[in-house]
Amino acid sequence: MRPAIVRHETIKKAEGGHTINAIVVDANTGEIIDRWSKAYPRTWSYDRVIRHCRDALDEICYHLCFDHVEHRFGHVKEEENVCQTA
Repeated sequence: MRPAIVRHETIKKAEGGHTINAIVVDANTGEIIDRWSKAYPRTWSYDRVIRHCRDALDEICYHLCFDHVEHRFGHVKEEENVCQTA
């Protein structure tokens, strides 16, 4: 059996919507196998975002030949506004 752990970070954007950053880790070795990121519009509910994210990452893990996937969702973080000056 080849298990994967998918760790998710959710960033709530100031203008609405969410960005999900995820990494796929081989649970046997701890090696990072893939990174994934997707921005979702504010018209999508958080539940819809999580369902879509989980389905997309399950499919990626299937193509990476993992036969078991455990999703770990972290806390929702607020987007940080970074002001840059020239």
